[in-house]
Order: sequence, then C-alpha cells, then structure tokens
Amino acid sequence: MHWLPWSFWLFLFLPVLDIWLSISLYGMIGIEPIMGLFVGTWLIGGWIFSRQTASVAGRALTAFSQGELPADEIQESVGLVIAAALLATPGVVTDIMGFALLTPRLRLSLMRIIFEAVWGSVIFDLLVKPPSGRR
Repeated sequence: MHWLPWSFWLFLFLPVLDIWLSISLYGMIGIEPIMGLFVGTWLIGGWIFSRQTASVAGRALTAFSQGELPADEIQESVGLVIAAALLATPGVVTDIMGFALLTPRLRLSLMRIIFEAVWGSVIFDLLVKPPSGRR
C-alpha cells in the first residue's frame, strides 16, 4: 500500500523522539515535574475527550435520526480514539499530537486527509493492482 512507508517511519521514530525529549526534559527540570506534566495532560485530555465524545455522539445520533450517514462524525470518532491513545502514552510529542486531535476543526481536517490517503491507497490497490494469484 502507498501509505505504509510513511506510517512505518512515523511509528518507528515517534517513540524514539518521545523518549529523547523526555530524557532531555528530565535533565533540565527533574522527574517530578515531568511526571506531573504527563499525569496532568492525561487528566485534562481525558476530561476534554469525554466532552468531545459526547458532542460527536450527539451529532451522529441527530444525523441518524434525520436519515443521514454521519460521515464526519465517524471520522471524528476515529480521531478521538487516536487522540485518547496518544494522550495515554507518556511523552511530549504524543501529548502535543493528542491535544491537536482534540481540537474539533483540526481533528476533522486531519482525519479527512488521513482517510483520503488511506482509502485512496486501498481503492487504488484494489482497482489498479490485480490480487495475487489472479490475472
């Protein structure tokens, strides 16, 4: 798939960058402030996450009741799950990325880009490349 190379490098280097930044901060300010930062972002992020989830679920139910497919809400829900996972992971970079995904407009824009890249790649692979074993 076309999106695999950049996602592989992202998942390989993101933890390395997070560990390096955390160790650098430890050398500057000590362990207690860093742990406080991680726990604080986890608690604040969890509170924002719960409010955002309720908002997205409400909009999805409204769309369903009107007979519409809540496509934006589905994309936002995936973004919220990713944000929760990033905020639950201790690290400065993952916290920044998690809070970015908790911002509604930014989350929807990022998720649209991600969905188009992933689904476009999947559809391209299905339409252009024949499955292995078939001609």
